[in-house]
Parts: sequence; C-alpha cells; structure tokens
Amino acid sequence: WTIAEGADKRLPLPLLDDPEEFLLKTPSQEVIKDSPVRTATIISGPQGGLFLKRYKTRGVKEGLKYLLAPSKARKEWEMAHLALRRGIPTPAPLAMGERRKNGVLKDAFLITQAISPSLPLIELTHEEGQEGYIFRAARLIRKAHGVGLFHQDLHAGNILVQRDKEELYVIDLHRSKSLRRISERRRLWNLAQFFYSIRPWLTAGAKEEFLRLYDEERDTLKGKDARILDKIERLEDRIYRRHMKSRTKRCLKNSGGFYVTKRECWRIWAKRDWQPDGLLEIIEKHQDIVAAQKEGFIKDDRRTAITLFEFMERRICVKEYRSENQLSRCKGLLRRSKAWKGWLMGNGLVVRGIEGITPLALLERRRWGFTQKAFLIMETPPGYVELDRYMVRTFGISSLYEGAKKRAFLRVLAGFMATLYQLKIAHRDLKTCNIMVKEEDNTWRFGLVDMDDIQLDKEIPPRGFMKELVQLNTSTPLFMDMRDRLRFLIQYLKLIKKDEVRKILLEVIRGSRGRELVYVSTEGDVIMEVDWKKVCTSDSQATTS
Repeated sequence: WTIAEGADKRLPLPLLDDPEEFLLKTPSQEVIKDSPVRTATIISGPQGGLFLKRYKTRGVKEGLKYLLAPSKARKEWEMAHLALRRGIPTPAPLAMGERRKNGVLKDAFLITQAISPSLPLIELTHEEGQEGYIFRAARLIRKAHGVGLFHQDLHAGNILVQRDKEELYVIDLHRSKSLRRISERRRLWNLAQFFYSIRPWLTAGAKEEFLRLYDEERDTLKGKDARILDKIERLEDRIYRRHMKSRTKRCLKNSGGFYVTKRECWRIWAKRDWQPDGLLEIIEKHQDIVAAQKEGFIKDDRRTAITLFEFMERRICVKEYRSENQLSRCKGLLRRSKAWKGWLMGNGLVVRGIEGITPLALLERRRWGFTQKAFLIMETPPGYVELDRYMVRTFGISSLYEGAKKRAFLRVLAGFMATLYQLKIAHRDLKTCNIMVKEEDNTWRFGLVDMDDIQLDKEIPPRGFMKELVQLNTSTPLFMDMRDRLRFLIQYLKLIKKDEVRKILLEVIRGSRGRELVYVSTEGDVIMEVDWKKVCTSDSQATTS
C-alpha cells in the first residue's frame, strides 16, 4: 500500500489488511460499477464515506504488461495528486495498493474521498437548469487544458457534480496525461468527446455558448466559431464510429454483458443471463425438432437448419450452420465462420438501435481447427413476421381503410430503410423475407434476419444501393402497385437527401428485368415470371409526369 500523508486515520485497518475479506464482510453503501474489469463502491470509513475502486487483471498477458507499465491504480493515484497540485478539483486520493505474485500484477486498489451527495454530470443533463453545470464544465475543461492536463476519456460521465455545493470534479484520471502544452487538435478532441456524450441534449446554441466560455479570451482556438464547430462535428462522427465498433466487439470477450467459455466440445459466446446448460438444452430441442420436423420447424437444407419455438417463456430462434464439404471447412481456417459473423453483426445491429431480433448466444464445435457445427441462438419477440408475409396478410385485399394504412406503413418502412442507410448498415440479400415487421400502437417496428449477410460501418456504394432496391422490388407482391412503390421510393430518397427519383426508378426497373418475383405468402412460397418493364412503366410514367 501507498498511503497519503495524514490519510491513515481515515482508512479502516481491516481494509488494508485484506481488501477482499473486508468487502465480503462489510456491506457497501452503494455499488457504482461492477464488471469483469473493474468494481467501484462507496464504503464507510472512520471519518466518513470512502470511494474504493478495484482494477482486475485479466490473464497473465495483461499482468505481465504491468511489469513495465504502471498499473491503472498507480496511474490514477499519480495523476490525481498532480491534478490537485495544479488546482484541478478531483477527489482526494488516500491510498493505493497492488497485489502481485512473482512480480506479476493480480489486481490493484485505489481509495479516494467519496464526494457525497453527487452524480455524474451526464445524469443531470435532462434536469431543468442543467445548462449551468454544462457551461461551468467549459471553464473546468479550459482550466485543465491550461495547466497541461489532458484527459483521454473526457465525457460527461467523468465529471462529477457535488449537489449541495454545486462543485465539479474530474474523475477517472487513469487515462490522462500531463503535457507541457496541449495542442488545438487535442483540445478539439476533448471538446468533441464531451459534446458527443451529451449529444441528445446539446443544442447548436448551447454548443456556441460552450465554446465562447471555453475560449473567453479568444487566445486558444484559432478561427471562427463556425469552422471550429464544423471540426468538432467531424470528430464527433469519428468518436461515434469508434464507440459503435468498441460496443459491437464486446460480445466477443468477457465483459459486463457477455461471457466467453468452453463447455465439453463447445466454444460458447453468450449474454450473461444465459448459462451454458440452458443453451445446450436449446440445441437439443432444436435438433429434436429438425429430426422429426415437429412444430417449430422452419427450414432444413445442406447449409442450414432453422427452428422457432418457446423456451422458458421466450420465443427462441436457432439457426444451425453446417459445413458442406472439405473445401468450405478449409475456408474456415482462413476466415471467420458465417455463424461468428452473424453473432457479431447481430449484436452490432442491437447497439445501433436496430432491435427486434436479438442474438443470445453462439456455440461452435471445432476439431483440428475446422468448424464442424455452429448454432446461432436468437430471441424473436412475439408479433414479428416476415415483411412479405405481413404485406400479404394486411394489404392483400384493398379497401379505403387499408389504402390510408398502406400509405402510413410505407412512410415508416421508408424511415427504417433511411436509418439503415444513414447508419451505414448494408444487407447483401435485402429481400422482404429478410425484413421482420411488427405492428403496434399505430406504428411499425422492423428488424433484420440473415445477419451473416450484414456489413457495418462502410459507405454503401451506388451499386450496392441499387442492388438493395432491386431486391426489395422483386420480392414485393404485385398488389403493392407502382404508385405504392413510388411513394416508398420518393419518401426514402427524400430522407437520405438523394434526388433524381426518375433516374433511380428506371435503374430499379432495368435491374429487375430477368428476375423472378419471389415472396412468401400465407400459403407458402410464390415464384413467378414478371415482365417488370410492362408492369412498371405505365404507372410510373403516370405518377412521375
């Protein structure tokens, strides 16, 4: 342990003797965070509340790293002392301890004063009068930059507000640096991090006022506010992409919401509320349904088998991936399996707000590096059906009521498609049977299936954009006539700020030629030859003229 001067009277001796034993026997006042990486709690001390943070070391590799680099606890300890010396408010560091075995770090502890009552600034942004805290943060960030303190994770969750005194504190300093001078590039990055963290509540006017307070003396940021704000917005977009990428990959490792383990011959990636025994039971039920083609059977071919059934009051869909031949198995040595991609992309959709179909677990069985079998387990809430099946059931028989409902439906569908485009979500097989829809409360919710065909965070090229429109066109039943299709197209292009409706329409018609109309009705698959030019031209000319 390293203990600050005069702090020993504020620390419980049993805590210093054995932190783990102390925490087991002493109930905490409040658990702030509990994850596989870090725990943070408020505990009682002889002279008031203490904030205890425990950094956990994951594996030998990370432990060896701290033979050369300071642990996170030590880094935060040192930076907190430096911040206080330079006049930057942060909770007073009281003690820092490291537990090592043969020099390898196992875990580390940091004890600071507890700021109470307090809340992170991000939790106050929705309250009335929150602008005052945000604008005070502008001067706090400016002061930190002025004394050379660069916080590499400066979001509104790392600024603490003491409610009774209305004082602001900078916290989580283990990712900070002391620099002789902080460049404009680093300053703008910090401002972009802060703006991004409170993006839903921060208006354009509030951003301008924040910058004015940050640069009151006009001696820090070079250029006009409009240019600076434009730079910050571009950095916010970059932070968003990094944030989404990081959140997407959490499903591949032990984290707060997911775990990775081995059970018997299986490698398992799963959400924390689903244990291996339950997942293996789901696989057994799936295999039983496929073998006997019982209720819940959806599909069975040489590549995949799909089932849908109730399990523990949840609607579960299982997609089984099969290795077709030796060539496909060899390909698996060079690239990730389709099941693995479906798991990753499916969770990527969830973190981007495209919900409805939620991946629960991925189980893979390998031998000598070859994937033998893989199962992607998903939850499909009640009410979701394939888009083509829904359209047949809802709009197959037209009426005045259905006409109004159809127009509203097409507007919401166009909004969903625009969201996919704006979030850079592409689907290589965007037929209507791969879009799920649920009607509720005078609106509709949408989701995507065949997640292994999804691509995230890449600009959608014109060819891919047209391919998706052609796939939608050639899988939509003909009772959705050309006027309906045009209403959808016009609304979609308007939302994504694309012009040339007529040109794009003609390209869709041209791309549809030679393709069969394929969709799923209430009676089963419908496959028919269609003269797309003849079907589309007359109505499209009438509507676009």
